[in-house]
Order: sequence, then C-alpha cells, then structure tokens
Amino acid sequence: MLEILAPDDIDFSHYLAETDPGEKVRPAIEYLDEVMHVLSPIEETPEHPKMPFANFWLYFAPAEVTIWGGFNGSGKSMLQGQVLADFAEQGKNVCIASFEMKPAKTIARITRQIFGHRTPTKEQVAAFLGRNNGRLWLYDQQGTVRPERMIAVIKHCAEKLGCQHIAIDSLMKCVRGTDDYNAQKDFVDQLTAAARDYNTHIHLVAHLKKGDSDDRMPTRLDISGTGAISDLVDNVLLVWRNKKKERNRDAGEAVNDADPDSVLICDKSRNGEWEGRIKLWYDRSSLKFTDYPRRSGMLDK
Repeated sequence: MLEILAPDDIDFSHYLAETDPGEKVRPAIEYLDEVMHVLSPIEETPEHPKMPFANFWLYFAPAEVTIWGGFNGSGKSMLQGQVLADFAEQGKNVCIASFEMKPAKTIARITRQIFGHRTPTKEQVAAFLGRNNGRLWLYDQQGTVRPERMIAVIKHCAEKLGCQHIAIDSLMKCVRGTDDYNAQKDFVDQLTAAARDYNTHIHLVAHLKKGDSDDRMPTRLDISGTGAISDLVDNVLLVWRNKKKERNRDAGEAVNDADPDSVLICDKSRNGEWEGRIKLWYDRSSLKFTDYPRRSGMLDK
C-alpha cells in the first residue's frame, strides 16, 4: 500500500554527504533531448504534467522549483495537494512533505478531492492507494525541519524512489526566522540546486506578507521574506481567495455564482511562454477546486 517515510526509519547520513563531483561530469550526448527542447520547444516538448484545469498552460518540467503562495487561508496547500495527487494519477512519482499535517489527514483530504465527495468508501480509498502504490509517498515529520535534512530527503526521494515531484509545506517550517533573509535565500538556492542535480521538480509553499487587505489579488512581490525567493525559483503560482463573495453570502446578500471562489495566478514562468490567471470554484464538501462553476461552497474558515 501507500508508503510513509519516517525520519527515524531512514539513515540520511549518506544523503547528507555532498555529491561526488564526478557525478556532475556527463557526456554531451546525454543532453540531446534537452537541447532539442530548447531549439524546437513546440515539436520537442516532452510530456510533462500540467494542471488539471483548462487554459492553464504552465507545465511542470524536471529540474525546476515552483513557489505556491497565497495569503493566510487562501487554500494554497489544499490546491497544491490536489494537483500533486492528480500528478500521481497521471503516473508520476510524487512525495508530499507536510510539516503541519499528519500523513493520514493529508491522504484523507486528497482522496476527498480525487473522488469529489466528503466520504469516499473504504473500497474507493483502497483502490486509489493501490493504483498509486510506489508512486505516492509521504514524509512523516511535523514541526520544523533543518534545511540540510530537507535537502537529504529530496536526494533520497529522487535517487532511491524516483520521485519526479516533491512538495514541501512550507518554507517557514524549514527556515525559522521570518526576517532571516540570508537563511531564506540560502535554502531556496539549495532547493534550486537540488532540483537540477536530481532532475526533480520541487513545489514549495510560501506565505505572503500581511497587508491592509487580502481582497486584492497578490503578486510575487507579496511573498513574505526576501525578494530573492521569487528571483531564484522558476515558477511562481499564487492562490487568491474571493473573500468579498464569501462575506456577501454570509450577510445574506445575493451573489453571482459565476464569480469565482478563487483565482489561480501564474506570476512567473522562467522557462515557459505563458503567464496568466484562471478562475476556480471550490466545493466545501469534497475540498476540490474546479475550473467550472459547481454547487456553491466557499472555502473553510
């Protein structure tokens, strides 16, 4: 069944050691596919997973880092989990490292999203876990984690388990000081190096600065901490929650269900040719985001 990575069960000393420089020296012929993708991206683009939403054209290539940002309570972690579960369903190897939620709760949440209702049956959950056995992994540690341990986890997941996508929730659990800009820059720099060295895609949740109002849609300049965070990564995704619509509905006012519950914004795509935003709707029963209106359901408080 589904595999849980417990820190006490794995000897990370090997992965904490620096990579042998010889491993970084490769013959030029090994770069053929990557070179052709650079020269002819339309004809030679490899099959990388995309968002399970129409008209969102960012694809998640190896050796990249994506920031998932949003104001507090925006649903960024929830949406990230849904997308990573969909990647597993697409046949990709995925590891989720949530330092705020136990694996059982993470699995319960993503199975609700996969099946689209509050209480999937045991048979449905078993079928989901069974078909993703060996593809969907969870790192079981809550609280804070040292940056060097997180890099070791990434190396283990990429080299030993073949994980193509690794999700980290969140930056603040890996770098304690919200004003320690040097530590933030160093850690994100290490993530970008690890993504390249181990040819995996790293998905990092980041919080946004508290402003006067979160009614406005954010930009990458709102990411809490040093500006180097958005400078270093390849992609920046931001989740905006339509709290005005929620307040109006809570006050008993009529709302237009065609107005989105959330908006997903691609505010940076270093290696792509598209940046933009799409409207999303949220079903509270299943915790699922869709790109089409469905029965009403605002985000949980």
